[in-house]
Amino acid sequence: MMPSNTTIDIGGPDDRDDTMKPDEVMRKLGYKDRKSFYAMAKAKGLPLVYLNTRVIRIPRAKYRAWLERRAA
Repeated sequence: MMPSNTTIDIGGPDDRDDTMKPDEVMRKLGYKDRKSFYAMAKAKGLPLVYLNTRVIRIPRAKYRAWLERRAA
């Protein structure tokens, strides 16, 4: 049994800075239409993380790496 003063890091509000919502990435890339954005994401391998059927996030580090590969 763990002592009552032990904390366990399960992530929280501070972790949200590590990911972006698809709408944010859409704006950065100049997309206005979600359908065309998701078609591009699938075709070009943009790293999407599905937290459930309705919540999608894009890890910032993977997004930056994806951009760098595309620019090279």
